[in-house]
Amino acid sequence: MKNPLISVIMPIYNAESTVSRAVDSILQQTFSDFELILVNDGSTDSSLEICRTYEANNRNIKVIDQLNGGVSSARNAGMATACGDWITFCDSDDFVDPAWLENFARDGVDDYSLIVQSLKIHRIFKCENGETEKWSESFDTVRIDRGIYFADHVIGLLRKKYIFGFVYLKLYKTEIIRRNNIHFHSGVTFREDELFNIEYISMISGQKVLFTGTASYNYNYELVDVNNKYVLTDYLFKTVQVLREKYPTYNLEARTYAIDRYFELVTDSFRCKYNSKMKLLKDFHVFIKEKSNDSVPTEYRLNKLSQRILKLPGGVYLVYIMLSLIRL
Repeated sequence: MKNPLISVIMPIYNAESTVSRAVDSILQQTFSDFELILVNDGSTDSSLEICRTYEANNRNIKVIDQLNGGVSSARNAGMATACGDWITFCDSDDFVDPAWLENFARDGVDDYSLIVQSLKIHRIFKCENGETEKWSESFDTVRIDRGIYFADHVIGLLRKKYIFGFVYLKLYKTEIIRRNNIHFHSGVTFREDELFNIEYISMISGQKVLFTGTASYNYNYELVDVNNKYVLTDYLFKTVQVLREKYPTYNLEARTYAIDRYFELVTDSFRCKYNSKMKLLKDFHVFIKEKSNDSVPTEYRLNKLSQRILKLPGGVYLVYIMLSLIRL
């Protein structure tokens, strides 16, 4: 039997209330040359039973059942078994328009190494008591005009529209993923999609990327009403660790993005506890100090004054960093 053109991977964890809508929207596609891989990530509700029912009634659906390992682990499991020439993703609490896959493949895929769509954002406000209220204006559309670009220049465009992550807006070549061992980093649940995209785009320098100009993915964005004082510092540290380790493999534009993102994570640390905050701040400047100026954006390069300030007591150093944030 011929392999499908596209493999759609859907990680699922305790999604019994939304997974049917997501799966049904994919089964209603106007494009038929695809397989759907449902990865049950240790759900404790009826999600697995729902997935098995779909698998029994649809030849192009297969189910993977694994112990809970997080969204990165679930996506990796799906990619490992994917048979399609191309891979994309869908989250179990989102849904897609009937032309979602057709919009990826409409103009042919042979000339491109990455195909990108836009999205529609549905805002949902989630109260502390668990009740949800959908806003009266159901969605906004984030759209990038149709065009063909070289991969070396697409990161800036994606950043400008705030969709550099969002793996479900992108169609990836399976062969590129496997040849370069590109994967989601298990244990990383903060910006894990951006880390994946940085690695992928770094591997396709000089190749063509198609922006379809269409928006057919419906992203449910939850605004959670919480009073937590601190962000989860472990998430920041894990993301930063991957950026540091993978930095030498990135192309020039990806390195610029990586340092920008690293710096943004450092600014997020102002919501962390003091000791964690100081560690992230100093680690950032040590990281920059280790890099050659050729690979570091001008605004982040350390001069002699900056290097001396690294040695100052924590409180003085923190004031310096805050002033740097204002300057940048």
